[in-house]
Amino acid sequence: GITIAFDEVGLTDFSYGNLPNDRRHKLKAYGSYKPVQDVTVGMNFSALSGRPKNGLGNCPPDRPGYDGDCFYSGGEPSPRGSRGETSWIFNLDLGVRYQPGWLDGKLTAGFDVFNVLGRDDETRVNELTESAAGTPQPDYGLAAAFQAPRRVRASVEYKFGL
Repeated sequence: GITIAFDEVGLTDFSYGNLPNDRRHKLKAYGSYKPVQDVTVGMNFSALSGRPKNGLGNCPPDRPGYDGDCFYSGGEPSPRGSRGETSWIFNLDLGVRYQPGWLDGKLTAGFDVFNVLGRDDETRVNELTESAAGTPQPDYGLAAAFQAPRRVRASVEYKFGL
């Protein structure tokens, strides 16, 4: 990993504040239940509050730095995390496992559904407020990444040997 955070003095201006993965609220629940002898059902649920948003722009002429990497926007200070938060992320995963007892637990068949709710909330936004020329960036604040889409997985496992 590399960082430019301390290469130039301008890059440290207004860099205090909430870090990009600062989620103030997290709720997680998980569990499983065995309704019949050979079948187990399970679920995972999480609710995460939004991440802080930044406004990155060009450093002022009197503060050396790199274009688009300073906590300034239009020449004005834009402290880290001062641009609000992304939306909450809700996720629910469900699964079922079948492990027949007559095979001594050697065979397991499973089926999982991830992101059952089908949510596609933004997980990251474009934080660049201006281009190298100092003009406003038209895609500032637009979503740059989303939750993984709903997907399913079927699996079969057989343990053999001793």
